Amino acid sequence: GEGNRKSESGKRKSAERGEALREHIYTQADGTPVAKKIRWGSSDGAKDKKLKKFTWQRWENGKWENGLTSDRQAALPLYRVDKLGAAAFAETVILTEGEHDADAGASLGLLTTTTGGAGAFSEKHVSYLAGRNAAIAIVAHGDAAGRAEAEKRAALLYGPGTGKAQSVKVIEVPGSKDLAESIDKGLTRQLI
Repeated sequence: GEGNRKSESGKRKSAERGEALREHIYTQADGTPVAKKIRWGSSDGAKDKKLKKFTWQRWENGKWENGLTSDRQAALPLYRVDKLGAAAFAETVILTEGEHDADAGASLGLLTTTTGGAGAFSEKHVSYLAGRNAAIAIVAHGDAAGRAEAEKRAALLYGPGTGKAQSVKVIEVPGSKDLAESIDKGLTRQLI
């Protein structure tokens, strides 16, 4: 009957987006959850390109609810902002292009953050990183678009005497498309 068709449709839709591969939780500076970005796809690399998709959930009334408007996405704090507190004020911050790269860097003990993909970093994010006593290293993706994005972020962050970051550098890991891939290939904290 009608219920079976809805069920079949739901199964088909779920199969088309693959499986949830990763979840990235955005929080306020105090650790309170705000939003969750879910990366859908397949562990099979060939299928993953076709199935790669992101969805959002918002933390509302003590539980996760589906959906997050583009305005609310744009207003999110930096990913892992709760790790950027005063205790880490003098530690170099690694700004990556995506959450997966930020998590990979954190697995090495690096202080990592991001706004997500290309185009998401804006002037409002600068305040989270301004005035730090240490460098901000922006890890560029290994292509022309990634380098352009990293340079855009550096231009927003750098400004001696303006309260912005005092030391900003752009780095790229040769032979890898991004930080996560370079760590998979054996990059260690000492080599960064």
